[in-house]
Amino acid sequence: ILSVCSFFVVHASAQNVDMKLTTYVTDSANMISDDVQAVIEQKLYDFNASTTNQIVVVTIPKLPSDQTIETFAYELFQNNEIGLKEKNNGLLFLISLEDRKNRFEVGYGLEGVMPDSLTDIIRRENVTPAFQAGDYGKGVNDAVDRMISIISVGEPYVEQEKSDFVPSDWFGIIFFII
Repeated sequence: ILSVCSFFVVHASAQNVDMKLTTYVTDSANMISDDVQAVIEQKLYDFNASTTNQIVVVTIPKLPSDQTIETFAYELFQNNEIGLKEKNNGLLFLISLEDRKNRFEVGYGLEGVMPDSLTDIIRRENVTPAFQAGDYGKGVNDAVDRMISIISVGEPYVEQEKSDFVPSDWFGIIFFII
């Protein structure tokens, strides 16, 4: 009985990750209005057609109980083979509404241009403020615009080194030297 029950639990969660994506925007959680979704869909179609880089946006109502946002995004990315296989140039933006989580899953071909530190900046500056205001369409649209502009430039992202040294410290140093 335990074996049969565990089969159904594993099978049920696998069905969620095995969802076949046929469009650039799959809004299963109904977070994005139809008109905004159509605009984003067209942008992503045009971007893919001109660069072969593929960005896909997926919203889900809730994560399966046996999945984290990281594992679900990774499996969804792999199962749908987002991006070209030989370039590994896909990017998945997954949003789980009830869990209040989102994840950018980036293929190795885009990892230099779009590393985790940069997706965190996009999340912090574009996604979170709009989502907190309840405007999910704006958050997704702004994130997509920013990803497209960054990937289009194509330059590897170099994280700026932060220094705790402030110009007013010069006065102390000069005073000490004198």
